[in-house]
Amino acid sequence: FKLIHTGQHYDYNMSKIFFDNLGIVEPDYFLNVGSGSHAIQTAKIMVEFEKILIKESPKLIIVVGDVNSTIACALVTKKLFTELALLKQD
Repeated sequence: FKLIHTGQHYDYNMSKIFFDNLGIVEPDYFLNVGSGSHAIQTAKIMVEFEKILIKESPKLIIVVGDVNSTIACALVTKKLFTELALLKQD
């Protein structure tokens, strides 16, 4: 598998702390989209994520949560006709 971090949440307490505390490996890709309006963040994620999908040609993409990264990556995934799974905790 490949792990992609969009960088939507870039503050230590909203990002790196989870990698550190949960022992998650470093991402294979870091999109570093940073702050901006919902539209700007979503657009940046879509552009960068599409490049990775075209390069890697995965069979399945798993997205998590309900944030800008989730919708952006889900849209790109479906437009490229790749299988999509959503993990979300209610």
